Amino acid sequence: MKLQEPEKKDPPFDVPPGLAEALLAQGYVKIEPVVKAAVPNAQWAARQGVREADYQFPPYLVYSCSTCGNRQTTESKRGTAHLSAELRHCGVVDRCPEDVAAKYLELFNEWKSRTCGSTLARCCCSRARRHG
Repeated sequence: MKLQEPEKKDPPFDVPPGLAEALLAQGYVKIEPVVKAAVPNAQWAARQGVREADYQFPPYLVYSCSTCGNRQTTESKRGTAHLSAELRHCGVVDRCPEDVAAKYLELFNEWKSRTCGSTLARCCCSRARRHG
């Protein structure tokens, strides 16, 4: 049982039941209510990359927790964002779920088949086509 002194000068402390009853009866301390831990609510999604002019950026992962408000994104030109993405929130670490990873890989393979994966300013494309 957690007890707290009325002035709250020190943090709540644990005491054996017998001693707790004596301290409570004498009015030296009061029972500190148990704070329930928040339930993590992580959400993951794979999205197509943003299109700027004639270039489309690679797909990316968006992941967030509505409990603590943590929100992150991960992108990769190698198709490995689903392997490195970690959501650290509410005292836990979540990795990309398999269904979202499968959707990300599907979007990445579609993107890779349409582009060389480089920006126009630094194209590494060995294909015999022009970008635009």
